[in-house]
Amino acid sequence: MSEMYLRPSEINFSQDSIHRYFRHHEIKMIGETLDDICEGRITIDDIPKIEVAKHEEKWVTSDNRRLWVFKHLERLGKCATVCVRIVSIVCPAKLTTKNGGESIEIRGLPGGSWYLKET
Repeated sequence: MSEMYLRPSEINFSQDSIHRYFRHHEIKMIGETLDDICEGRITIDDIPKIEVAKHEEKWVTSDNRRLWVFKHLERLGKCATVCVRIVSIVCPAKLTTKNGGESIEIRGLPGGSWYLKET
């Protein structure tokens, strides 16, 4: 699998909505993860790389919750690019976006406070 760096704004969401929690080792709200990075408790490198594929001439990911965090970090001036893994396709079941992947709805409040801050 090859890797490259992309700006989060160059990557599109595959889904129309996401859950507000990560479900890996511990349940953590996506907004709290954003706060943790912004406040230096963790780094971007602590977040697993997202996988992206070309779909209809756009970079798309099925790792939508992580992309939500990265897009807010970029907007806040906290990151310019992220390292991504290039894959051949995005899971077809996750291609539910109705707006070309430009934005995504969060099911519930994401937690944290940095996502509310203006740049």
